[in-house]
Amino acid sequence: MKVDPSAAGSRLLRLWTLVERLVLGLTVVALWSIVGLVVAQVGLRYLFGIGLPWSAELARFLHIAIVFVGLIFVFRSNSHIAVDFIFHKLPTSLKKGIHLWNLALQIALSLAVVLGAIRVFQDLWAVRSPALRMPTGLFFFPTAFGFLLLAAVVLAYAVRFVVKGDDEAIAEQEFDDEEREMDRVT
Repeated sequence: MKVDPSAAGSRLLRLWTLVERLVLGLTVVALWSIVGLVVAQVGLRYLFGIGLPWSAELARFLHIAIVFVGLIFVFRSNSHIAVDFIFHKLPTSLKKGIHLWNLALQIALSLAVVLGAIRVFQDLWAVRSPALRMPTGLFFFPTAFGFLLLAAVVLAYAVRFVVKGDDEAIAEQEFDDEEREMDRVT
């Protein structure tokens, strides 16, 4: 049986698009849930003199989930913090090597965070949170999930960069820096 790589790639792209939409939808729901929890807490406290003892704990959990699961969107939009003033003065061939090294390091560190979060997740499973009584280890699940997604996105990007010899990433990064410089001046 002959396998068509473009068909497999197309299916994988559709699957990844579905995952991204699902993650984006979940982060939007989590953000609006935080807003609702805070408004309910403030309203109940000031109007009726009562509070929801669990609202801050749930809002904290949702905030953690938004931050760590949203990592993939920060990477894909190249919006992360970067100290790159020397990088742009280097020759293109050296930039490619440094860029590839950077991607490999991101994958390795992401997987290390996943393993560490899983270990903490397991160690704290028996400890219950004070208000919701949920396993405290659940607070580390979004960290593991978010960094696992990040490792997958960076790996896919690195494969594209190596296989296609794609200079788009470096060109986009330089364009983004020029655009930021123009925004700073105006």
